[in-house]
Amino acid sequence: MQVLVEIFLAATEVLTVVIGVLGVIFSALLLFSPLTIVKWSGILNRWIDLDRFVPMLDRPVATNGFAYKHPIIFGIMLLIGSFFVLNFLFFQLETPQFTGLFGEILFEAFVLTGKLACFCGIAIGLALLFVPDKIKKLELKLDSWFDTDLLAQKLSAPIPEVDHVFLRHPLLFGAIGLLASFVLLILAAANLIR
Repeated sequence: MQVLVEIFLAATEVLTVVIGVLGVIFSALLLFSPLTIVKWSGILNRWIDLDRFVPMLDRPVATNGFAYKHPIIFGIMLLIGSFFVLNFLFFQLETPQFTGLFGEILFEAFVLTGKLACFCGIAIGLALLFVPDKIKKLELKLDSWFDTDLLAQKLSAPIPEVDHVFLRHPLLFGAIGLLASFVLLILAAANLIR
């Protein structure tokens, strides 16, 4: 587990360096050649109609009928899986030595979320074993459909004002971006050197 965490942290540090370098490039272009940014923005701005490409993701898929036909099997599987993961989270998981407080807090949040999910899995598994009808009624009450088309339309709509704000004040946004990118680069490089 320690090796996986170290690989993840090293990949994050490298990605931070790459983002910092890109930030320096774009900020310098915004400072010294804003017309190049306008040209690149016109080339890179693309719109993809996802409704045409992935209509199957918008269909409801009923999977609960199979679980309620065999509640004892699914209850036992859920209990075994939850107990196995809880045993791992409580007794076998070693806390990695993170370099910062943020990494430690993030790791503890993941572990706590996993423990909470396992306790919920145990409760649902026991309920599937003993009172599957109540679980089915509870699921029917909680099963609701939210229309997200309006949100997706707002997110899909182009906002040309954003480009105009950056290009109206290129010195301000270029300097802010350059400063932030340099700080990000220095922190990431110092972390990689250690």
